[in-house]
Amino acid sequence: MYDAPGTDSGREWVEVQNTGSESVDLSTWRFVEGGVNHKISVIGESLLPAGGFAVIADNPDKFKIDNPGFSGLLFDSAFSLSNEGETISIDDDTGVSMDSVSYDPMIGAAGDGNTLQKTGTGEWIAAAVSVGSVTIATESAAPPAEEGGSTDDQSGDSMGSDSGSSSSSGDSDTSAHSSQEVANTSYDAPQFEVTAGRPRIGFVGAPLSFEAKVKKSKDVAVGSGLRSVWTMGDGSLLIGQIVSHAYQYPGDYIVITNTDYGGFHAVAKVKVRIIEPSIALSLLPGRMLLSNQGKGEVNIGGFILEDSEKRFAFPQDTIILPLSSIEIPLDMVNIDSPKDFIRIANPSGKVIAQTSVQPYAGDLTLEEVRSRLIRALEK
Repeated sequence: MYDAPGTDSGREWVEVQNTGSESVDLSTWRFVEGGVNHKISVIGESLLPAGGFAVIADNPDKFKIDNPGFSGLLFDSAFSLSNEGETISIDDDTGVSMDSVSYDPMIGAAGDGNTLQKTGTGEWIAAAVSVGSVTIATESAAPPAEEGGSTDDQSGDSMGSDSGSSSSSGDSDTSAHSSQEVANTSYDAPQFEVTAGRPRIGFVGAPLSFEAKVKKSKDVAVGSGLRSVWTMGDGSLLIGQIVSHAYQYPGDYIVITNTDYGGFHAVAKVKVRIIEPSIALSLLPGRMLLSNQGKGEVNIGGFILEDSEKRFAFPQDTIILPLSSIEIPLDMVNIDSPKDFIRIANPSGKVIAQTSVQPYAGDLTLEEVRSRLIRALEK
């Protein structure tokens, strides 16, 4: 609960589950938010049993008022979750991060009474508060519709279909989907379900992969051909169960897949936010510093680092946390002595950050020194 309805001061909380096989003394662990290690204080029982759930609240008294039926393990901590999204984690008593998540209001639960929850498939969705149990919702809950307005799902994908109609959250009579078929709630048992994946943040010029994942029912013939047509939201149309697409401009895009399988049809959609990464590059002796100046984490996997002679591609899922920096040894990227400049560009070739490389005076010939002095005087 990062953005409770109305005034959310003191009303924020997180729920954790012990997925291990032994009890854990949660009071010896730390909740990390905004780069700060927050102490977890005991209110009652400190041991979280295997498989058990616990709530860590900024203000336990306010949590009890908002959730009067809660009777589980409750811990106290002092934190303030950003309504704009951030990375949070929980560390064990040795300081090792046991789990973390980077959330974004685009996923949902932004002041509408829902919370962000992890489903059994590992996706994060917006759903009604259900502390003390595994999330049973399979798609994001829709925020309340404004009077006279339309209702659209806050995030996540529409799932389920029965021979032409699909299901998603929202009112059954309002949808921007092009088909005249009902694109929201299907009251018939679906023959199969399809998901387009979780809402994500991507970067201009960096490819994102999408996969239509199908859950078969007993009425769908095994081995039937699957065909997915993707509308990417920027005018692009792709075909395939797995597709990859790079957006050229920042913005919020709705990605829709129409999937046919075994003679049945299903529709799923997901929201994608594309941003321009804000990265600063500094050159230090023997190493370089890459700084993420934005409030969200940046994945520079596939980005190119180069000087006038050499190039290096960052491996997949090289992530820089919000308002953080990473130091990279130059010999690790095979650019021991950068020539003329060093810069980082996105996979489409657009330069994100660049700095010039000035050789030491001791490395210059007398003629080069003379030429540089003349150019400086002319300026």
